[in-house]
Amino acid sequence: SGACTVEIAAFDEFARLLTPQGELIISTPNAAGPTPYHVHSFTREAFADLLASRFHSLEWLGQVAGDEPRDGSLPPGIFRLGPGSPRPEFFIVIARDPSPLPKSRASEAQVVAAPR
Repeated sequence: SGACTVEIAAFDEFARLLTPQGELIISTPNAAGPTPYHVHSFTREAFADLLASRFHSLEWLGQVAGDEPRDGSLPPGIFRLGPGSPRPEFFIVIARDPSPLPKSRASEAQVVAAPR
């Protein structure tokens, strides 16, 4: 997926900490590369790889600059991804229902995420 060990450990930790009824709301630039505010961004496929193995339910949204309403139920500039939607500048994902980590990945994540 192109994610480094620290990113993998972070996503493992998100899944570990989230309660079964909780929601993780996370966003990333759409494959923008490094920016003044982000050292890494993901394609939708790479972001999905990191999330789908850790959460059973993913709701995908897109975001573009501007204040034009795109979906009446969402804030301006935000829309549900689907056929005919514009190319998002950012992906926003609402992840629910965390998957339990396999024992080997859980212990590996704790080692990588341990404070230095």
